[in-house]
Amino acid sequence: MLENAIAKKSERRRAKRLPLDLHTRLRHNGLVHGDLTIKDLSFTGLKGETHVALQRGDLISVALPNIGLVRATVQWCKGRLLAAQFQRAVDIRACFR
Repeated sequence: MLENAIAKKSERRRAKRLPLDLHTRLRHNGLVHGDLTIKDLSFTGLKGETHVALQRGDLISVALPNIGLVRATVQWCKGRLLAAQFQRAVDIRACFR
């Protein structure tokens, strides 16, 4: 049963995720700044960890290396973990050039 739930969740993902441990910054409401550790990244979004208090639906800006600030919407939060979807697809290959 658990295996079926995991398989269905992975089928819903639109993009392959790249596991990382990338330390960067985020901005919330243009005022709150904080550290963000990106745990996985795709061209549609990210999963990360931060001390900034966020809620589902919050708009954030994430600093990506060689790209700059990218706008995203928080999809879920659990403690310090969060997932966010980029407002526009991002060519994440530029982060590693």
